[in-house]
Amino acid sequence: MGMFDNIIVDNKILPDLTENERSRLKNWQTKDFENMLTNVYIVEDKDIKFRHSFTGSPKYKIQIKEFDIDTVPLSERPDPKNPLFGCLRETNVRIVDSDYTGQFRFYSYLGNLGIDNTWYEFIGEAEKGKIISIKRLTD
Repeated sequence: MGMFDNIIVDNKILPDLTENERSRLKNWQTKDFENMLTNVYIVEDKDIKFRHSFTGSPKYKIQIKEFDIDTVPLSERPDPKNPLFGCLRETNVRIVDSDYTGQFRFYSYLGNLGIDNTWYEFIGEAEKGKIISIKRLTD
């Protein structure tokens, strides 16, 4: 399975979803960025003053949560019987603009106790961190 990153995106900019799907889909993942269990944000680029063609909305950009990892002293870990639990922590957390160029896929699963097992996958394209397009992939 491997590591992945979370995609944080406002579902309203994703094409070809019903309102029900938009409200129910919460967790998007990708393996196309750092694969460090970090967050990748698709956010409105407030510095861009024109409209972008793929949604008719303001242009969007990619931001990534970066951080350093420190070792937690043994005395500060939550369970002395399991010293590996809580042994690392994020420090110096920052959100930075990405300069990513290329395509990236992100996906989510809408499962409802075996009733609705729908897989959702999108492909985005970016140039220097600016979103050019987002399209839904279908079977």
